[in-house]
Amino acid sequence: MICYKNLLIATHKESFIGYVVLSESGIIKSVNKGKCNIKDALDYSGHILMPNFIDSHTHGGYDFSFNDLKEKNIQDKLNKYLAEIKKEGVGHVFATTVTASYSDIKKIASYFTEKYPKEFLAWYLEGPYISKEKNGAHDENLIKNLSTKEVQFFSEVSKFIPVYLALASEYSQNKKMLNQYHDQINFALGHSNDNNFDSKYLKDNKYKRVIHFLNAMSGFHQRNKSLVNSVLEDTNRNYLIEIISDLTHVRSQTINFLYQSFDDSNIALVSDSLPNKGSKNGIYKLNNLEVEKKDYLFYLRDSSTLAGSGMPYNLILKNFYKATKCSFSELVKFSSYNVAKSLKSKTLGRIKINTKANFVLIDKDFNVKLHYFDGEKAKLD
Repeated sequence: MICYKNLLIATHKESFIGYVVLSESGIIKSVNKGKCNIKDALDYSGHILMPNFIDSHTHGGYDFSFNDLKEKNIQDKLNKYLAEIKKEGVGHVFATTVTASYSDIKKIASYFTEKYPKEFLAWYLEGPYISKEKNGAHDENLIKNLSTKEVQFFSEVSKFIPVYLALASEYSQNKKMLNQYHDQINFALGHSNDNNFDSKYLKDNKYKRVIHFLNAMSGFHQRNKSLVNSVLEDTNRNYLIEIISDLTHVRSQTINFLYQSFDDSNIALVSDSLPNKGSKNGIYKLNNLEVEKKDYLFYLRDSSTLAGSGMPYNLILKNFYKATKCSFSELVKFSSYNVAKSLKSKTLGRIKINTKANFVLIDKDFNVKLHYFDGEKAKLD
């Protein structure tokens, strides 16, 4: 048996000082409140135990891109990426691709219809079915509306892995697809310049999530029905709202405003990290576009347009925590539980007895000190 004691154990329901006992094979045998009298228990005073994190909007990192899944011989790059994100506390991701040609999309799909890593929970296509006016770091030459043929294709892929599609709401063809196929595909709202948005699409849960709220969408206006207006004015939100809490995509005071405005079941903290997260500053390719890395941020080359983040996920959480003074139980919801619940998972986002350990231990500065993934201790050095 392995015991970790004197922890602040945070679940989506409560936080308490206690200890956790694992079998040698990494199965959680007990989660306990109070003092531990087990001999040889490992003392982690001042540390927080949480379910390992789910980054549900990330394009990759450490020189790996999910758009690379169309290529052969990527296993070494993928293995490096999966090892590196464990150091951030991330156990699972939505494999998020940027806008690509339909031929490349089909190649990427073929990867998901075969065996893929257990770290991948979903395939998230942030393009090409978005708005050219709010394209961000997406090649506008490849942007288009969604067709019935494509929906049927993605429906087949979803038999192997959940599929999420970003869908701009201002186009009649996209609205038609949304109305007809929202029960087959998980649609995400964003990268849209819609200033006459029909809020019934949110109220009827036809959109399952909102993409990096406040970024790349029609902004607040006192006379328009923009996306920002529609989300803020909604009083019955039953969808996830992504927030990039890197303090640039959304500043600290606004992060706190959103925290105060939304129910704790609605928030999903995401990194929107780009493939060259972890690389030195410089110019890099993002599919067909060039981006410039400046510390923890990426910009379109020779532009002030934000392209994505380069911030590790544990620091994304640290920023949110400092900006909001939220509880660690709430942070569990924002970093794993809400996404796991949206996927109907009964084990992820939880500290559950008789399941393989999927948790992290972080210190007060959010440094990851221990990470169990699928019952095995991840290598952090």
